[in-house]
Amino acid sequence: MSFSFGRETPHISSGENVIKKEGVRIMKIRESVLANSLALTMGVVYFTCAILIGIFPEVSKTVAISWFHGMDLGKIWTGAARGNFTLGLITTVAGSWLVGYLFAFLYNKMNKTGR
Repeated sequence: MSFSFGRETPHISSGENVIKKEGVRIMKIRESVLANSLALTMGVVYFTCAILIGIFPEVSKTVAISWFHGMDLGKIWTGAARGNFTLGLITTVAGSWLVGYLFAFLYNKMNKTGR
């Protein structure tokens, strides 16, 4: 894909990644690229979060409570991730990949139909 920014309107050319509709060029999202990017991003966030919970358990608990509108998490709080870290990482990455792929797929379909 190439972008050229001059005095005229920006021109985008990329072959199959552009949908032409009523003379207007609309960018198409490649499903696998968005899915991979989202999965990798969420994997990094999950891993970083697990490390921060291990280093700062009380701060992490306070933040988690604020996200759940003050719900008492004390009875279920275990602190640092234990044996469930790997399962959590795998399911987070897989779920994020599916959401990213579905988002791009639906975006492209709606762009074709104009909805």
